[in-house]
Amino acid sequence: MKKIYLLIIMFLVACRPGDGKKIANAYQYILENDSLHTAIIELSNTAKDDSGLAIYDSLVFMETSDFTEQIAKFSGTDFELVLDSLTALDKKRFFKPYTIPILKRIDKKPESKMILFFSKPYKNTLLAEVVFNYNSRKTYNKITHFNQSLLILFFFDKSNNIENVLTTRMHYN
Repeated sequence: MKKIYLLIIMFLVACRPGDGKKIANAYQYILENDSLHTAIIELSNTAKDDSGLAIYDSLVFMETSDFTEQIAKFSGTDFELVLDSLTALDKKRFFKPYTIPILKRIDKKPESKMILFFSKPYKNTLLAEVVFNYNSRKTYNKITHFNQSLLILFFFDKSNNIENVLTTRMHYN
């Protein structure tokens, strides 16, 4: 628990106001949520994974449009309208990956092949993705290429506490 608080403090210093707390809260949620833990283990096709998660040291762009179906169903809005809106949003919030020095200082699990990626927080949302790195590749695009992952969309309240979480399995080719 001490590491979680240290992580929150480090992120608060390194990111825009509120962004660090969002990332820290999401990280803590991922570590503590049993259903997410089960879904993460299923990615590796193993019964048990004790090596934890290795946190990628850069923020990478992830598409919110991958959640179109869930958001349309949850909001009762037409699928095409949600898809168009999320696609436009993804174009607006696109960015190239960039390293966050503070992420390099977090207690890494180099023996783990489970890699945790974060995207840059946008307003009250944050995307995270867990990928099993079969071939010890080094970049997000190479790690996800012909792979599968668990994509997680976090929604936050005004205090940057997690309000809702959506997940989806991704299959890249």
